[in-house]
Amino acid sequence: MKISFYTLGCRTNQFETQAMEKLFAGNGFELVPWGGDADVFVVNSCTVTATADQKTRQQVRKIRREHPRAVIALCGCMAQKSEDGIKASLGVDVLGGNRDHAAFVRAVCDFCEGKTALDTGRESTGFVELPAGGLAERTRALLKIEDGCDYYCTYCAIPYARGHVRSADPEKAAAEAARLSAAGFGEIVVTGIEISAYGADIGYSGGLAGLTEKLTDAASPARVSLGSLRPTVVTEDFCRRLSAKPNFCRHFHLSIQSGSKGVLERMKRRYGPDDIRRAVELLNRWFDRPNITGDVICGFCGETEEEFAETEALVSELKLGGLHIFPYSRREGTAAARMPDSVEKSEKERRCAALARVSRKNYSDYLAAQVGKTFTVVFEHSKSSETIGGYTENYLYAETNSEKAADGDVKKVRIVSAGEDSLRCEPVE
Repeated sequence: MKISFYTLGCRTNQFETQAMEKLFAGNGFELVPWGGDADVFVVNSCTVTATADQKTRQQVRKIRREHPRAVIALCGCMAQKSEDGIKASLGVDVLGGNRDHAAFVRAVCDFCEGKTALDTGRESTGFVELPAGGLAERTRALLKIEDGCDYYCTYCAIPYARGHVRSADPEKAAAEAARLSAAGFGEIVVTGIEISAYGADIGYSGGLAGLTEKLTDAASPARVSLGSLRPTVVTEDFCRRLSAKPNFCRHFHLSIQSGSKGVLERMKRRYGPDDIRRAVELLNRWFDRPNITGDVICGFCGETEEEFAETEALVSELKLGGLHIFPYSRREGTAAARMPDSVEKSEKERRCAALARVSRKNYSDYLAAQVGKTFTVVFEHSKSSETIGGYTENYLYAETNSEKAADGDVKKVRIVSAGEDSLRCEPVE
């Protein structure tokens, strides 16, 4: 049977889709591109915004119209916290959640064999081990080390969908990193819902820094990069330990959300603008040319023009580029849903656009400063028949002529020019 996947949301969702691809392949399924001629369609949903919910519903209904006889299975965060009746309202054959994807795969297989498939994948309360490394991606692999979140920020529905923090066993995670490196992956991307909280639930005193040391040692020569970080996890000790690892990537994506003390307090983020400044200062001091990006929400409940200006000023001061910028989206069931949402949609969009201009300028300046420098690129795909590109150790996209590198190559390169969002490089012999 042929199976196709559509994935929304974060890298954790992407990892879980890759794991399901492997599990289905082990059950005799053939992976085909989304929207093609498939017998089974799986939508791995996200619920971080109302738009994510809407996209999930649109994709399910579109597939049901275009492939009326196909099996449609829905899993992920939206499915985990969805209301009763969503299965019937969307015409879904198998409904799962995000707690146990192996159980969800078994349910889909049972349904395809004509057996009764109970709605499943929602029950597990522990860390569920899944196979890392996808079938379609052979250069960078995702490695999930943690699930869930205990912070319950006022705007966020994810803790309700993902549950409490559950951490992977550190030795098993290191063994998986070694396996991925031996399989030929050039980079391992460490992911989870709140990786900054890694280890507390299992009594692991090393925390994220300690685990990352284990992963870099186990994965060598493959490099290791981290997913989104809370600014408070970036300490002197964190930087000292990880800057000593030559295969640790110098890209840091900080979960900033705002540069205003008042907004951060209303969000219950448990840090302030000075903590963000401290994190950026440490990263710039301990790492060579770090690429510091982040997430920011514009127009949170009660955000004044002065508070937005504080965010804009902080982004400009710290020269943060490559930001992921979102307008605040009200989510039912969160504390913020009971706050007055006093910022108009058009104003949220204006603030997002204004912040994006600052971010683009910062990123363009950062790219220009890399010309003449030497990096290592993991080449992974071509944008055209003439070029092939990949990412540097600080997550900058660099491309060269296609005859000078191949898919999966890891090469030293020199940056010869910079564009608005990418670099041009030449391999160094």
